[in-house]
Amino acid sequence: MSNEQPGYISTERGRLFRVMHRPAAEPAAAVLLVPPCGDEKRAAYGACARLARALSSAGAAVLRFDCFGTGDSAGESAEVTLSSMREDARAAAGEIQRLVPGAPLMLLGVRLGASLALEICSGVGARKVAAIAPLLSGASWLRQERGRKRLRRSMVRREMTAAGADPQAVGEEPLPDGVADDLDGLPVSEIFAAELEAFDMGSSPLPGDRARSLLVQVSPRRTPLPEIADIAGRCGAEVLCLHLEPFWQPLEPGDLAALITPLEKFLLGDRQ
Repeated sequence: MSNEQPGYISTERGRLFRVMHRPAAEPAAAVLLVPPCGDEKRAAYGACARLARALSSAGAAVLRFDCFGTGDSAGESAEVTLSSMREDARAAAGEIQRLVPGAPLMLLGVRLGASLALEICSGVGARKVAAIAPLLSGASWLRQERGRKRLRRSMVRREMTAAGADPQAVGEEPLPDGVADDLDGLPVSEIFAAELEAFDMGSSPLPGDRARSLLVQVSPRRTPLPEIADIAGRCGAEVLCLHLEPFWQPLEPGDLAALITPLEKFLLGDRQ
C-alpha cells in the first residue's frame, strides 16, 4: 500500500501542483514522472496516475506534477513554453530530492516529458531515465495535432449538415495576440509553437554517460525505428519495443501491465 500527498512546488512563475506517492516502507528510489503536453497530457492523466501507484506499491516514492499553465498549477495554457516545461521538470526534480533525501533519483517521462527527461537527466543528477514514446520532432507533433483539430471540426460540420443545421456556425474564433493556434481549447503561444517547430531530438545534445536510459517504443514494430535506434546509440540507451495502446490518445484506457512490469524491473530491479 502507498499514500498520496497533494501539495505545491514553489517556483518564480507560480506554484506547481504535485502529488507525492509514498510507499509503505522506506523508498528504494525517488521517481519523478514528467508528463506529456497538450491534449496528450489530458488523455494520459489516468494512466500516469496508475503508473505512479504501481511504482509506489513496488517500493518507490513517485512524484507527478502539473507544469505551469496546465492542470491545477498556476498560469494559463497560453503561457506554457518548452522552456517553462523544462524548468518545471528541474524544479520538480529538486522537490522530490528534498522530500526523499538520499534516495537515488530516477526520471520517468511520457512523450514530450520523455524527451525533456532525457535532456535534463545529467543536470539534475538522475541515475536512470525511462522514456516512454519520446517526442522526436516538435514540428511533426504540431502538424499531427492541427490535423486532428481539422478532422474533428470537419466531423462536427458533417453532423450538423446531416441534422439540418448550418455547418458555418462552427467557425474559427480570432486568436488573441501572441497565440499561434488553439488546439480545441488549449491555446499554443507563438513562442511555444516556434520552440516546437525547432525541436528535433535527432539534433539535440543528449547525455551519454551519466544516466542509464531506457527508450520505450510503443508500436506494432518489433525492432527499433531508425530514429529511435539513432537516439539510443547517442545516449547509450536500451530500447524496449512494446505493442500496446498509446494511452496519451483519447481512447479507452488500455492494459498497462506490459509496460509496468519492465518499468519496475528497469527502475527498481537493481539499485546500481
